[in-house]
Amino acid sequence: VFSVVVVMLVVHRMLLPLTVFTASAIKIADGDVELKIDATSNDEIGDLGKALERMRLSLKFAMERLRKKS
Repeated sequence: VFSVVVVMLVVHRMLLPLTVFTASAIKIADGDVELKIDATSNDEIGDLGKALERMRLSLKFAMERLRKKS
């Protein structure tokens, strides 16, 4: 029983950031580039979050440049 609880906690800890990152990616795809993506872990999931944040910032700056040119 203890090992099942531990496994469930580990899986939850891994899946929660992915759920948050998925929701953030959907918002970015819909044009919301103001929502900051916080990625604090130093593993592959954290790397994914950091890459999403870099993408968000890149899109934000590109959109700002386009607005200035219009």
